[in-house]
Amino acid sequence: MKIVGLILELNPFHNEHNYFISKVRQVLTPDLLIALISTNYTMRGEVSIISKHQKAKLLIQHGVDIVVGLPFISTNQSADIFSKNMVETLKMLKINYLAFGAEDNNIDTLLNLKNIINTNEFSILLKQELKKGNSFEISAKKVIEQITNSTKLTTIFTKPNNKLAIQYLNNIDESITPYIVKRVDNNYYDLETNTNIASATTIRTYVNNSIDIKKYIPYELNLLKESEINFRIFELLKYTLIINKSKLSNIAKVKEGIENRFLDKINLSNSYSSFVENVSTRRYKDTTIKRIILNIIGDITNDDIINPPPFYTLLAFSSKGSSFLKNYKNLPLLTTLKNNQNKHVLTELKMLKLYDYLTNQNTFNNEFKKPYQGEKE
Repeated sequence: MKIVGLILELNPFHNEHNYFISKVRQVLTPDLLIALISTNYTMRGEVSIISKHQKAKLLIQHGVDIVVGLPFISTNQSADIFSKNMVETLKMLKINYLAFGAEDNNIDTLLNLKNIINTNEFSILLKQELKKGNSFEISAKKVIEQITNSTKLTTIFTKPNNKLAIQYLNNIDESITPYIVKRVDNNYYDLETNTNIASATTIRTYVNNSIDIKKYIPYELNLLKESEINFRIFELLKYTLIINKSKLSNIAKVKEGIENRFLDKINLSNSYSSFVENVSTRRYKDTTIKRIILNIIGDITNDDIINPPPFYTLLAFSSKGSSFLKNYKNLPLLTTLKNNQNKHVLTELKMLKLYDYLTNQNTFNNEFKKPYQGEKE
């Protein structure tokens, strides 16, 4: 079978995701299409404005056969760890093709950059840059520029989806064939668009400002306002920093005394965005700060992340997906989190309850229902 894996975040699902899925189906003609998604939280430390159950249903309706969710602990990670977790999970799901989006789809260029980051020269120079107090992103950019002496290659390396694409390529082996779909029209950080293709960032900005987004999404659904979610995050963060002050050093990803900076800046900030800006440094960029914030308000400790969760949630499947799953009953896929006392499952349930608080929704009961089963509309 030609089993194609997709890596998606969907915050929210939009027209370019629909284009991506259609392109993969058209070019690769897969026997089975499996999507692995970050669920209610994203790799960049954001709370999704669309729930994982909504994502899963939309994916099935737009041509995917199986949708699997990556747990919070595996998702709320830097690009290299997140990518490794995604690829390793899809390998377990028997894929032999991996499809993902990137700003540049020249496979030779991305493979060249992948090879560079695995050299001893890159490793040595990276350590030197990190010692200067720069973040991994800034340090890696400087090293790539130094090694290649190419502004073009450095620019390609630093684009957000390219960085993930390089890490995906870094984690696959010869058993998996990569297929890259080039992003169209709107770039990841763009705040507006003149076409019917809008990035997730653009859409979230439009939703915050009550701008009509119907032409950018292939479904009818009221999306959550990120500004309202972030308001709740900030209020909860202030409270948590007060009552858990002595426990901060044991929170996952808290190191080098960054907790003191959190405590110093919380009273000098009047919003979530201003706090993230105030705490960010050359070493700790905004995405890192956002991940730490989620760990703090979710009370995710270093013990919680020692080993990746040994489970994945089956969120939805088509009839074709059902037939596949019947032949692979030993896969570590949970169809429900009900009555499961596994340490990592309990952590996941805690974060799912937190999601309902942050979004003022009632999605938690869905964790005890069967996965969505449907077909493409």
